[in-house]
Amino acid sequence: MNEWWAIIKSYNNYAVSTLGRVRNLKTGRLLKPQDSGKRGGNYLFVNLFKNGKRRNINIHVLVAEAFLGPRPCRMLVHHIDTNRKNPVITNLEYCTVLENNRSHVLKAKEK
Repeated sequence: MNEWWAIIKSYNNYAVSTLGRVRNLKTGRLLKPQDSGKRGGNYLFVNLFKNGKRRNINIHVLVAEAFLGPRPCRMLVHHIDTNRKNPVITNLEYCTVLENNRSHVLKAKEK
């Protein structure tokens, strides 16, 4: 899979790739993904800074908004394989809460 980069609209000093990597455009360095743990839903996130303030942003949300377009109203970003640590664009889609829940139930039954 080729890796494409897009500037993060609300954080112009950063870019996100189709493989779920985030880069600081000022330094050229890749940001290290952090695991939110059970309290945060086990998603990968990065710390982004804007106007001196730090925000924790989930990587899958950055990838989806950059490459799938703005999130439609009442939709969420769904991991197709239900692996929350796999934020590549081919594993993400927008869906409703109901569709997301059904997918997780079906995956659980497969196990």
